[in-house]
Amino acid sequence: MMTEYEFTLARQAMEMFTAAMENVVTALQVLAELLRTKRVIQSKDTKLFLKPDGRWTNRFDDAAHFRCFAEVVSTCEAKALKSVELVLKFQKSEYDCRFNLSL
Repeated sequence: MMTEYEFTLARQAMEMFTAAMENVVTALQVLAELLRTKRVIQSKDTKLFLKPDGRWTNRFDDAAHFRCFAEVVSTCEAKALKSVELVLKFQKSEYDCRFNLSL
């Protein structure tokens, strides 16, 4: 049988564990949001998006999605792209970002 002190310690440990799990869930939700981010290359001059086949489109949904920044940079270098930017498109548009890629 647990003493009152042991019971209090156990309850406090469970409360701390629950709070820690809530932080983990929040962190996983933030990570999931980042993983749902679409990363595309857009021409600053024409406002067109780069497609996977290297052509340009005005449809965001047809744009090539890049998994990481290194892939964006290597594509820009390989295709000698000038006057372009990386567009990060989140599900919540208020978080969308643009980064100049004048390499």
